[in-house]
Amino acid sequence: MQITKEQVKAWHACTDGFRWFLDKFPQGGAYSDVHGALIADKRFDDARWLVSRMYETHLEHPAFIQAETATTDKMVGELTSMEHPSDQVTEGENSSGYNAQIGSSGDDARIGSSGN
Repeated sequence: MQITKEQVKAWHACTDGFRWFLDKFPQGGAYSDVHGALIADKRFDDARWLVSRMYETHLEHPAFIQAETATTDKMVGELTSMEHPSDQVTEGENSSGYNAQIGSSGDDARIGSSGN
């Protein structure tokens, strides 16, 4: 999904965020590229803002859902294929199965999971 300067302006981006977008993506850019650049530049609040605007605007568009699913699947694959140093894994740790647990907190906390 492409993001244009007109779209960012219509979303009422802050002045600093709008200038950043124009500087990095003067011709617009793909959502995943813009989001990745925000993360790389440590603009985490802006990255969350972008995700919120995209979900508000494009949640009913199949192309957006497919792109989000593909990105999530890639991220999960990368995370699950990482090697864990033995000094960071405890014996008997429950990370899957019936005893798996996860927590998330905060005003805008969200979590997603998929699988069988």
